[in-house]
Amino acid sequence: MGIRSGRSAKDLEPSNFTFKILRRTYVIWLIGILVGVLGIQPSNFQIGGLQMSLTHPDAIQGVIYMAALGHAAIGFLAFYIEEIKASRRSLRLYIFNSLRPGRTSLKYPAAEIRKIKGWARKRLRQENRWTAVALSIPVASIFAAGTSALWQALKVMLGLT
Repeated sequence: MGIRSGRSAKDLEPSNFTFKILRRTYVIWLIGILVGVLGIQPSNFQIGGLQMSLTHPDAIQGVIYMAALGHAAIGFLAFYIEEIKASRRSLRLYIFNSLRPGRTSLKYPAAEIRKIKGWARKRLRQENRWTAVALSIPVASIFAAGTSALWQALKVMLGLT
């Protein structure tokens, strides 16, 4: 059984989506850290001619952290769904990349093809695990050091302050 080339842009969509979520989560997390380190607490701001004032500017870091946590949750769901369904496109990409240049899978014996397919599945699971570890770093940091900011934002959102 031959295996088609997996080098199209469509094959990279799931991986690109996961890394896009990962990048955005880190950017939001770093913005939250900068807000805390610099002590940014704007009391009012203007957007497009509209002037807005904040009654609790100290909750901004918590709101940013909540956005990062929400984005991380979406990331966890996205790559776990990808791992569960283990799309044929992702597996085909790994299989094709494991073949030597200029060769197709038609020139390999059946036992070798099974070994390559097993390697591709293992590699896909490994990539998903590393993505989970990378995505859990901001989450762990927020829960370890940013809980006071999160609670402050929750109090403001629930109207408890």
